[in-house]
Amino acid sequence: MYTPVVMMAKQSNFRAAPSQREGAGRGFALVTTLTIMALLSIVMFGVLSLSSVTVRSSSTARYELEAKENARLTLALALGELQEFLGPDQRVSAPSAILDADPVTREIEGVRHPHWVGIWSHLDDKGSSVWIRDDAHGGLMDRRDQEGWQRGQNSLSYLVSGNERRRRSAKTFRAANSGADLLDPVTLVGRGSLGDHAERQRRGLVEVERVSVQGGTGEGHYPYWIGDLGTRANIATPDAHADSGNPKLAARSALMSSSKAWGASGYLTQGDLLQVLGPALTARSDTFVIRSYGDAVDKHGTIKARAWCEAVVQRTPIPVNPTKVELNPADVGQEHEFGRRFTIQCFRWLNPDEI
Repeated sequence: MYTPVVMMAKQSNFRAAPSQREGAGRGFALVTTLTIMALLSIVMFGVLSLSSVTVRSSSTARYELEAKENARLTLALALGELQEFLGPDQRVSAPSAILDADPVTREIEGVRHPHWVGIWSHLDDKGSSVWIRDDAHGGLMDRRDQEGWQRGQNSLSYLVSGNERRRRSAKTFRAANSGADLLDPVTLVGRGSLGDHAERQRRGLVEVERVSVQGGTGEGHYPYWIGDLGTRANIATPDAHADSGNPKLAARSALMSSSKAWGASGYLTQGDLLQVLGPALTARSDTFVIRSYGDAVDKHGTIKARAWCEAVVQRTPIPVNPTKVELNPADVGQEHEFGRRFTIQCFRWLNPDEI
């Protein structure tokens, strides 16, 4: 009975070897599965990160596109105001620096915003012309000189955001010669346009009101400024050579200051006068620059993107509402008459460092 026992033990040892091989195979499969799961996790996290970056990029692009669209809309609004106020031939425009309280001095006094463009009419409050016949003193006389007309209080409007419904009907009219601070100012002409010179920045700074509006998706803003490009030369500019170290230039300046006829010829013609005065004279300005701003805000009111644009516009002889022969506006002097057409001559987007 001993021999069968030995053989059974051998048979038992012989069957144990396959079980070890099966265990090794199962361990390898487990390691392989875990490795594949780790790789899939890495791929999954990579895809999620990529999708998150894509969503953020698309959201940023959407906000930037919305800001540019708002800037274009603001530009169209400003162009409409310019057409309404300065399209008719009967309007007068000038930079608000003309309201200087003391024109003798170099500083512009009494005007908070000298670069805002003011609009005046040649008609009084009753619709009558301010010009009357005066044959004894040259043929025409301006009644406003005798009636105590205040040019600062009688302007129709100033071409900046917030004054869209004129002085009489605007909810909060913003006058250039007012001492009140702007509620929400935004700079449209600053260091990027004027350079690093502190005095130039102080004199040329342009700020306007950022007006808030409510839309379907939240709050937005539309600030704009219309500048006058018709006034290029200032005849009151001091002589740059007055304090020059060059003896010839200093002598020339000394002679010019003591003699009003310096440089005049013995015989003057109209061409001689116009050649000197022409660049500084203009009946009215027909060329303007418009700077507008647009932004995009989220549902919490946080500004996510900003955009600035600039356009140069010019008044053409073509009327908006012509007669049958297309020579003059059909309703000259009427309230709804928009005069002659303004056209955009050039347009460009501005970077923040150009403002």
